[in-house]
Formats: sequence, structure tokens, C-alpha cells
Amino acid sequence: MSTLPLAISQCLSEGLAKISTSSQVAKIIIAGLKEQSSPSVPTIIDTKKIGRVIQGEVHIRPYKSSDFATVRDLFIDSNVGPDSFAALLARDQRTARISLFLYSLAVLGALLAFQPHRRTLGIALAFLGVLGSAVYLSIPYFVFKGHLKTALNGDMADIPKTFEVTETDDESELRGKNGFWVAECVGMNGEREVVGCVGMNANSPGATQIGSTTSELRRMVVSKDYRRRGIAQRLIKAVVEHAKERGVEQIYLTTSSYQDAAVKMYLKLGWAVKRHFNPTFLFEKVYIYELILDVNTCKL
Repeated sequence: MSTLPLAISQCLSEGLAKISTSSQVAKIIIAGLKEQSSPSVPTIIDTKKIGRVIQGEVHIRPYKSSDFATVRDLFIDSNVGPDSFAALLARDQRTARISLFLYSLAVLGALLAFQPHRRTLGIALAFLGVLGSAVYLSIPYFVFKGHLKTALNGDMADIPKTFEVTETDDESELRGKNGFWVAECVGMNGEREVVGCVGMNANSPGATQIGSTTSELRRMVVSKDYRRRGIAQRLIKAVVEHAKERGVEQIYLTTSSYQDAAVKMYLKLGWAVKRHFNPTFLFEKVYIYELILDVNTCKL
């Protein structure tokens, strides 16, 4: 039997390298987006110090302008990082029907390339299978990159303006229905690190469609190194308390089946499913949930 032609060997090796490194697409996107952060605002997070800081107390407070870079980085990681919706969707795509078809196409092409009279066809099929797999597995990151840029250039570009945060000297105040909070971990040696954030916006399209006494929970993020410590619940409690003080009767939010832990937490805290639908994304169904919380009956 003849050896695999040089052309198909190069095609497969280059293509398989693209597939094996598809998970690195998220890292490239994250690095590129983080470079856009304002250089004048220092990033607080230092993963080398997590062992010390994680023992400290966590405080919930209104957002300050000095939190901008860290909040931005947390938001980017939550959208295209290793545990993000995009990453989980890409993981499931590896065993999706279209992926299996493309893998089969690549293998069939490789087998045909051994046959002299079908060598050209085999090379073409193998190339299409490998390249198609690489592109298909990378699509979620590029789709979410577009969504992420829209958010970063929208409400996340000017948090004080969007969420009505007023700063006086070193303090921040929330004077309207809107608000934005951060979870700050204070280490034993006094070091401070922002490890989570959440916003509430009564002017969002989702909130205004429901009614004037409804606000939307937005930009809920907790650092992956600090999850399962009750920080998300404490952030939500701050939102609910603010909502009660400002006459907000309902808090609306949207999430997906890929945030299973978040969905369970919201339901446990009193949110009810307003409606759900299952659009098809890249030939795979994703369940989107719209949840609503009655602030007056909430026990948080």
C-alpha cells in the first residue's frame, strides 16, 4: 500500500492543529478585548494572591469608576472565557451531528487519498472536513465576540451614566431606580479585589415592555475563583433591597439552559418562569428563559 500523499498529510496536520487549538480562540479574543481597557485604570485582580485574599470578607457596595477595568475583565471572561456560554456551546458542538459529519468527511477523504485514481477527490474531501470542523467549532466565539463588543460599547462603556451611579469624593450613591454593585473581597492584609458585579436597569427594553414598576437584572458576574460562596446571592439581595426602596415591584431577567446553575439559583430565590423558547443556533437548540421576581413577596 502506498504511503499517504504529502499534500493530504499537510492538509490533515494543519487542519487538526486548527481543531485542537479551537479552544484557544477564546483566549485570543479575551486578550484582544482586554487590551482595549483603559490603561489609566489598574486591574485589581491578581490570581497569584487568591490564596491569601480568598480568606477575607466580602462586601457589597455601589460601583466606583476605579472598578472599571476589573468589572470589564470579569464581564469579558463571563462571555467568552473557559466557563462561558460560548465555551459550553463550543464544547457541545464537538459531538454535534454536523461535527460528526465533518469528521467523517475528513476520514473518508484520507482513505480515498490512498487510492491513486481518487487521490485528488480524497485530498479535497479531507481538506473540507478538517477546515469545516475548525470553522464550525470557532463560530460561537466570534458570534459572542460581536455581542460582547456591543455591550462593552453600550451600557458597559459608561456604567455611572447607564446605571445612575453618582460619585462624591471616594463614595458612590444610587439615587434612582437603577444601580450597579460590586462584590469586593478584603484580604487579611487589607488588599481589595473586585470579584463580582451586578446591575439593575429600569430603562432596558425588557423592563419597559413589562411595565413602569419593572427593572431588569443585568450583567450578573462572579469570578470563577469565588463561585459557590454565596456571593451571587448577596449581590442579588442588594438589588432586591434597592428595588424595594425605589418602588420597583418586579425584577426581570433572561438566562439560558447553558447557565444551569444560575437558573437553579434564581428559581430557588423566588424567580418564576415568565416564558421560555428554544431557538436553533448552529443547528443546535438552546433554551432561553425569561424569569420574573415579585419583589414584594421576595424573602431575600
